[in-house]
Amino acid sequence: MSSTRRHRHRVVASLAGLLVVAGCGSAPGTSPPSGVDQLVIPTPSPDPGDFVPGVDNPWFPLVPGGSWTRELTGTGAVPQRPGGGSRESVPAPAEVLVEVLRETRVVAGVETTPVRTTLLDRRGEALETRVELYAQDREGNVWAFGEPGAWQAGTLGAEAGLAMPATPRVGDGFVRARVPGTGEYRVRVQFSPTAVSVPAGHYTDLVQTLETGPDGEGEWEVDYARGVGEVLRAEVGGDGRQELVARRR
Repeated sequence: MSSTRRHRHRVVASLAGLLVVAGCGSAPGTSPPSGVDQLVIPTPSPDPGDFVPGVDNPWFPLVPGGSWTRELTGTGAVPQRPGGGSRESVPAPAEVLVEVLRETRVVAGVETTPVRTTLLDRRGEALETRVELYAQDREGNVWAFGEPGAWQAGTLGAEAGLAMPATPRVGDGFVRARVPGTGEYRVRVQFSPTAVSVPAGHYTDLVQTLETGPDGEGEWEVDYARGVGEVLRAEVGGDGRQELVARRR
């Protein structure tokens, strides 16, 4: 990005601790970061000219009107999110409905795509609804710009973080969000699973990330399928689990 590459040598120092070699024998060898080291992450001053309308990253596709339904099982808490507080456990079974809204919202001068996530109880009644904002740069990287009511990039010191690189590779590590008073939410690309089966189908073209909350609080392994997005989320050290059961394009 033109506003950040001028500061290539200023890559967030915390990334160094995240660039590790995956230990799974079936995983490909560690590759150099896929351009992540050319960006300031999180970025304090995104340049609107670096972004394009819509999000078509194959690992994080956001088609307006599209949706994903995931079944939530286990006694673990719903994953903590940037700007959010502690989360209470949700009785299983429950569902998470993720919808890409057709509208757009401008944050820090950048046109973003809103994604609404609704937590449903076993009767289909909404327990919680939130909206998260994403934008894609010209290189295909997807950035997280905030959550209205909780935090937004460029407001009160909050900064846009990276949600998904254009070409995620084992060893990539990055900050997904930096929220004053809350901390940093971090992501590391762990490895590429051979296959994952969930109610929505069997997927073989995958990448897995490890999401970690501030101070290491709450860890989730997340599997993304090419052309689909998130298909499986599993709590590390617990039994919380989200499996894709349906997708609408």
